[in-house]
Amino acid sequence: MALGLGLLTVPAGAAAGAPAPTEAAATTTAAAEPNVKATQPEAAAEARRTGRRTEVGSLRAEATQVFANPTGTFTVEQSLRPQRTKRSGTWVPVDATLVFAADGSVQPVASTIGMTFSGGGGKPIVELNNQGRKLAFSWDTALPKPTLKANVATYTEVLPGVDLVVVADVDSFSEQLIVKNAEAARNPKLGALRFATRTAGVDVKTDGDGTLRALDAQGREYFNGSQPRMWDSKPAAQARSAGLGTSLATDADPGPTTAMPARIADGALEIVPDRALLTASDTVFPVVIDPVFGGSMQNWTFGYKPYPASSYWNGANFNEGDGNSWTAVARVGYESDTGGTARSFFQMDSRPLWDLKIASSTLRIRADHSWSCTKKAISVYDTPSISASVTWNNTTGWWTNKIATARTGSGGGSSCPSGPVEWDVTSAARSAAANHWWSWSLGLRADDESTVNSWTKFVASSAVMSTEYNSVPKAPTSYATNPWTPCGENPPFGTIGDTQVSLNSRVEDPDGGTVYAHFALWRIGDNPNIVDTRVAVSSGGTATLNVPTNLLPTGTYSWFSRAEDPAGDVSAWAPVCHFVVDRSRPSEVPKVTSTKFTADAATTGKARETGQFTFSANGVADVEDFEYWSDWDGNHQTAGTPCTGCDRSLDIRVALNGALNLYVQSKDAAGNRSDIAIYSFWANRQGFTDKPGDLDGDGNTDLLSVTPDGELRRYPGTGQGTHAPARTSSQVVDVDGAKYWQGNLMTRYSDWNGDEYEDVLVRRRDPVTNAYKLYLHPNNGDGYSCISCGTGVQEFALRDPANDHLQNADQILAIGNVTGDDTGLGVGYPDFVVSSGGLLWLYQGSGPSLILDYPNREPVLIGSSGWDSMTLAAPGDVNGDTYPDLWARDKNTGELFLYPGVEQNSATAGIGLGGSHRVLIDSGLPGTTTPHLVATDANNDGTSDFWSYQNTGDGSMYVTWGSGPTGFSSFQRTGYGWQNYYIF
Repeated sequence: MALGLGLLTVPAGAAAGAPAPTEAAATTTAAAEPNVKATQPEAAAEARRTGRRTEVGSLRAEATQVFANPTGTFTVEQSLRPQRTKRSGTWVPVDATLVFAADGSVQPVASTIGMTFSGGGGKPIVELNNQGRKLAFSWDTALPKPTLKANVATYTEVLPGVDLVVVADVDSFSEQLIVKNAEAARNPKLGALRFATRTAGVDVKTDGDGTLRALDAQGREYFNGSQPRMWDSKPAAQARSAGLGTSLATDADPGPTTAMPARIADGALEIVPDRALLTASDTVFPVVIDPVFGGSMQNWTFGYKPYPASSYWNGANFNEGDGNSWTAVARVGYESDTGGTARSFFQMDSRPLWDLKIASSTLRIRADHSWSCTKKAISVYDTPSISASVTWNNTTGWWTNKIATARTGSGGGSSCPSGPVEWDVTSAARSAAANHWWSWSLGLRADDESTVNSWTKFVASSAVMSTEYNSVPKAPTSYATNPWTPCGENPPFGTIGDTQVSLNSRVEDPDGGTVYAHFALWRIGDNPNIVDTRVAVSSGGTATLNVPTNLLPTGTYSWFSRAEDPAGDVSAWAPVCHFVVDRSRPSEVPKVTSTKFTADAATTGKARETGQFTFSANGVADVEDFEYWSDWDGNHQTAGTPCTGCDRSLDIRVALNGALNLYVQSKDAAGNRSDIAIYSFWANRQGFTDKPGDLDGDGNTDLLSVTPDGELRRYPGTGQGTHAPARTSSQVVDVDGAKYWQGNLMTRYSDWNGDEYEDVLVRRRDPVTNAYKLYLHPNNGDGYSCISCGTGVQEFALRDPANDHLQNADQILAIGNVTGDDTGLGVGYPDFVVSSGGLLWLYQGSGPSLILDYPNREPVLIGSSGWDSMTLAAPGDVNGDTYPDLWARDKNTGELFLYPGVEQNSATAGIGLGGSHRVLIDSGLPGTTTPHLVATDANNDGTSDFWSYQNTGDGSMYVTWGSGPTGFSSFQRTGYGWQNYYIF
């Protein structure tokens, strides 16, 4: 049986030893490579500086690399075969060598999936884990301890005269029963083989032709396989006399194989071997019984006319005449040695291409054998999606959508050695990207299948899809006039007096570099634009356009902006803003200066530092006071005691970092206000990330709560388990008649937008669609959760609706960097878990992109049942092994459990957090009386404690003191009156 999963399956032959090396370049860690930068903007800048393409380390995946080009575009290169895998957050080369693990099981050294083989005894033959979806197959009796050699495990005499041989690959495995003699073949147990199955997150079924498929609830395929087959050891007809890469014309016939019926019944895979083949007088032993089960997402196969009903999924079932049941060769055209005609297919993961503006896409495969050096036409076609059921017979009508043609004679001799062949597949790539195809399939066939000159063989694992693209800029998120006016949709609109007006818009391109803000401004009631122009700025910066005063007489005006990049790609327009110009109002805005905080990043101050800002009347005689507010604090404040004609110097703590604005108005004795002056400056980062739970940077963990009235409050920690008096932690607003913070799922742990502060995540309904969405509320640096301050609330994106587990969620929990990502360059992204319908899902962070299902970081199922009865908390690394752990309280029994995190890698993201190796650490906390638990280090001793309150009596709040990884010493009452509060 050959089973596999992940991005690709090319199982090795049962007696082949280690699989052939992958064709793509060897992998090193990102930190060891000088031409790697962590983010797209950094890589783009480095590529422009050096004139060489630079890899984006944070986008590296098992089979994918992304490069910034000196021209300003990017290239994503997708290998058909995995090249690398994660171990403890670091990329390492894949390695299928089998070793004994500490628990006695057998595992590959570095696979891209969770793959555990039996070390003997009653354990399953194999246990597989693909993004939390699990599948196990078991033999019906205890297995002997296997002998290991390279990537092969041999279990001898599982039946008299029958060995079980398992061959691992980095993302799959092959399992075969080797029937060694006629006596063994007569064993009645070979009349029907039964492999007990155990699954989590998928259901296994067989199609009519015996193809096996394992699907999740959304119908997505995580495991698949071709029809089971068997064969004896007769030499294949006209066995190949020249190996791959020679110039000879001979080729192997795959030899006769016999299909076996297969079905899933009563929790087992049942396969019926061909009794006639086992007992025939001319059968040559050993006989190989090889039910096949393989992977999904990136695969290859071919149709072969001599055996038109046979499937060769990922090279399976093709006998090359060397005793193996696998081939690594894709082939096209006609050869006369065996009368064979072949057509090949490749399936690529198209998710990395979604929403990209594709400039070009090329399919590249190495031709390693050709009938001759004569160049022949081989075309690539856009075909229906391939599966393990593909045969010659059922694909004859697929060849109508030709994409491109290449001519090659590579591999035909010393004068035309092996080499890559390329096809332009841009049109198909654009369709896959625009339509959000999960995968896309391409077919190769010779244009003239009547001549032997068409016969060409390709190294299947060398297939690479290289796509050059440009990211579309983001729509502006921060835009305003100066003097400032609100961006109102309905009157009355903000008014500007007799002064210079500028339009400001912050624009950003995921690719970095230069971005243009395109401004359009018009007078209401007039058709022509007064302004229609672009202003260049570095990505992430604010572009300013000064509008000549003579273009803005008294009247009402509308304007908007969008981002454009040098390639001509544009964002959506920002919402239309309106303002009124009244030339009869006072003309001068106050003047604002600061020596501490300036626009120069080299000399300006840091976030959370205090600097002096001076406000002056700017020549207006009757100004007696000033009113000001900021990006980090939207509350309007006055400068002090009225003083006509006085300048005011104030010490102001700047909580945020980055590009910031301070807004100031002057007031006269009658209370009349001037236009709003904007003082723009830069604040550098503090250089470190706050400890978990510390919202204001004082080193103590704080508590957040939503009151029964819907107010979000922060209770600053004292470092002694108690709290300082509550402070309002956000705006109190109504949305469609409902309090913004009330009745939502909320969590906070880690920095989600890269500003070094711990942020708040909220699942709440979209007021337009009524669907639940996840929102990020950035921390302003003082523990205030922004709705409109700074960059304001940000929405997480979801690329594939099948990955949406928020709609029925009962809890969300930010938990820290579970997966240990990402680049080897000091960049790590926080993750969070979602409890939904009794299942527990791990969502892997993608950094500032805020994409919930980023390519190769889709949600992982880590808990398969019972999680709707649990209350979750994030204690951090409780046991000191550097991996984040999880606390879960059973609401019914009141027991609190520790689910220890373990070493994370590509194959086992989130393993342990939802597993069975939990430890009981406390009790007496039933959900009826103790609705919430908040993990904290309340006294800064490095040990995890927790806050909870009793929802009975006087609503007492308690801190329970931790005494180590698995216990607590005592508890202390810290307050009362907490009934019906939501704490987190």
